[in-house]
Amino acid sequence: METYPPELVEAIVEKLIPPACREHVMGDLCERFESRSQYVLDAVATVPFVIASQVRRTFDIAVFLSEASALYIGFAGASLLSGPGFLYVHSTVLPSALVIAAMLMVFILRDAYTDRRNRSNREAALDLWLALAAAFASQGFIRLIHPQWLLPGWLLSLGIVIGAPMLFLLRRSVQNNRTDPAALAGAAAASLEELKRRAIWAHSRAWTLNWTWLALSLAVFYSTVKLVPRRFPSLNVLGLIVVVFVHAYRLHRGRFGSESRWISLSLRRQGDPYLNLLRSKRDGLLLFCGGDILKAVAPAVLLLLFLAFPLVFLVLGWFGGRPLPATFNPDEFTLSLAGFLIVCVFLFVLRAVNRRAAQALKREIDEPEKQERGKSRCAFSSVRASAFSQTRK
Repeated sequence: METYPPELVEAIVEKLIPPACREHVMGDLCERFESRSQYVLDAVATVPFVIASQVRRTFDIAVFLSEASALYIGFAGASLLSGPGFLYVHSTVLPSALVIAAMLMVFILRDAYTDRRNRSNREAALDLWLALAAAFASQGFIRLIHPQWLLPGWLLSLGIVIGAPMLFLLRRSVQNNRTDPAALAGAAAASLEELKRRAIWAHSRAWTLNWTWLALSLAVFYSTVKLVPRRFPSLNVLGLIVVVFVHAYRLHRGRFGSESRWISLSLRRQGDPYLNLLRSKRDGLLLFCGGDILKAVAPAVLLLLFLAFPLVFLVLGWFGGRPLPATFNPDEFTLSLAGFLIVCVFLFVLRAVNRRAAQALKREIDEPEKQERGKSRCAFSSVRASAFSQTRK
């Protein structure tokens, strides 16, 4: 009677289980082994739930929306070669969504099977190549079952070329600390160097997502502004967008506004310039999404108002009895409204990401003061102890 599963079957099952929980699951399957068929059935019933559980642990909605935005920007930018309305006129929105879904599924599974805390260029490139293979494989499968849903080859290739650099940067720089034991342990026992490393990582991750959101908002704005007649020159719109991006860059660098508005006079005289810069970066993260700082207009809120203006203009005009523009297309309006809602959901997620990054910066800012306070307590306790010993003598 066999007491251990066959080596070939065990090796196949082991490769199918994510590395983070492979040892425990393989041990449980080996303990329940009775026969070869029972082992295979047990693995078939267990492995899908293990993969789903690991996907749930590693899934990050902010990263997911960023990757989806990068892919959409790639295909939308590539379609401009055939005219602004190519995606809508030629009904290529659904084929593009199918390709994007196939690539996103590969990224989700790769996050479950790899360690995103230690991401390298090679790992990011492998993720991208596997996603490209899934995109072309999905097109081959669609050709067999429903050829009308095929994406034009030139649009697929050019969209991937445009979106690939953004995807590579996202896969390389955006990591996940949801399963990091050191991060989950909290900052109470962390050293100053560890807090500094976490703050740098959180700030970089937050602004990578912020810039992705801005690029997606610009693409959605380009589609929504075409819904209404031109009431103002396009140069004014371009100027407003440039102002938003310049303001966002100043927030990113922590060099917005006059120093006297954000830092008190006592801090400027006594504070460390590096800590003052950290405070500005913290305030910049909160200000980007209209967080706790209300001393200036948030770039995200300002751009969101630009996005909402054409939609509100059409809806209010329709309720007021005005005729719709001759160029009005219900499909374009529906897709623009869906894009606006996606941007709003993404912004809601960004608020949480920016707040966590601001908290990481705040912990780094407060740590030196805590250390000085601890040293003062120790010195005071030693003085009291020496005074008490001298009094007893």
